[in-house]
Amino acid sequence: MKKLFFFLLLLGAGAGGYYYWHEQRKQIKPLEPRRERVDRGDVLEKVSAQGKVTPTGIVIVSSDVPLGVIVEINPNAEINKRVNKNDWLIKLDDALAQARLKEAESALNAAKASVLVAIAKKESAIIGVTFARDKANASEKELDRQKSLLGDNIAPGKLDAFEAMIKASREGVRLAEAEVSVADAAIQAAESTVFKAQAGIDLAKKGLEMMTIRAPETAMILDKSDKVLVGGLVAPQNAPLFVLYPDSANWEVRALVGESDIAKVTEGMTGSFTVDAYMTDHMVYKARVKRVGNFPVQLQKSGEMASMGITGPTYYPVIIDVLLSENGSRDQLHPLKSGMSANVDLVYKEVKNALRIPNDAFLYRPDKVPQEHNDEIERRSLEAWKPIWVWYGGQQHLCFVQVGPTDGSRTVCVNFLSMTEGLKLDVGTEVVVEGPPPEDKGLFGGKVLSLP
Repeated sequence: MKKLFFFLLLLGAGAGGYYYWHEQRKQIKPLEPRRERVDRGDVLEKVSAQGKVTPTGIVIVSSDVPLGVIVEINPNAEINKRVNKNDWLIKLDDALAQARLKEAESALNAAKASVLVAIAKKESAIIGVTFARDKANASEKELDRQKSLLGDNIAPGKLDAFEAMIKASREGVRLAEAEVSVADAAIQAAESTVFKAQAGIDLAKKGLEMMTIRAPETAMILDKSDKVLVGGLVAPQNAPLFVLYPDSANWEVRALVGESDIAKVTEGMTGSFTVDAYMTDHMVYKARVKRVGNFPVQLQKSGEMASMGITGPTYYPVIIDVLLSENGSRDQLHPLKSGMSANVDLVYKEVKNALRIPNDAFLYRPDKVPQEHNDEIERRSLEAWKPIWVWYGGQQHLCFVQVGPTDGSRTVCVNFLSMTEGLKLDVGTEVVVEGPPPEDKGLFGGKVLSLP
């Protein structure tokens, strides 16, 4: 009897449970797809890019000395310290430069002495010219006096002697004048030697100045070469020795924009960027495109693809100015630093108060689409119509839209075409963005549906 009692009790419990489940099922609605509402608002279509923050007006400090040895380093010539214009940073061994300057000074003194000698020779030659002219004049006057006294009675031999003496005097004048010309040429040569020696002095002084490397501008030291050590060698190939940043208020972002977006980027385009360091503070910096590069940058693939000659995507460099705040200052709590990674968004198009459709609506497709709908979708796509499914009257209906700019989450609706009479797209209209969740099996293989 006890077994029969327990069996009847178990059977009654099962029947009661089934009755409860069956009654609850009557109140359950079928699963519906997930929907989002159409709204109105501003849409900003942006071009996104990655880049690095760099200071503008960077000054590279290097050395033109073919080879020099560092003998002293300014204690203030360290990273993040500020130096004034013409402050010395490094002193090189200048013994050889000093010797070259002394050699150049000696050459200049010798050249100046040669000028004085040439001038003295010219003065002597001028005196010789005067003496020769006086002698020639005296001979001519004596001949004239003899002719006036003796007339035709002058002895032929004496006349010949006077004429020979006059000819010799004139030849003496010519030779003396030639010596003056030679002296002039000597003076010019000596003066050229002086100019050359003076240039040698200037060059030697320049070489001596180059032994002291100075700050070309008042600036902060951003970087310092690890080769800047006492006893270390300095040469042009070791550049840069220092990297200076004159104005800590001016920054720019050097970004790379993909070839699919570069046509949208123009000089003067505004936007904003964030840096990874201040992501948790939601710090946003304003920016404006300064220059768009035309020469492509192609990133190389690594590994086997690189060995096969396969290159990566093509990018173009874009220089973006970082704008000051309205009061002309920076946020002191969020200072930029050279090399920070920047996530840039440039505004390509902006539409105010537009009718906006969730982008997920363009990705949705029902599990089963009638063939006539597929044909209509294919035909409308040739006219730039995109299909969406609008929730209307408890059902989803195929509609078409022509779209404008998108911000990545919502897209501007330009035109709407309904396949259902009375269906309109407006603020609050629901569009299907995702199908219903899969149905779970319930008691005895039945379907468990969600409660309203």
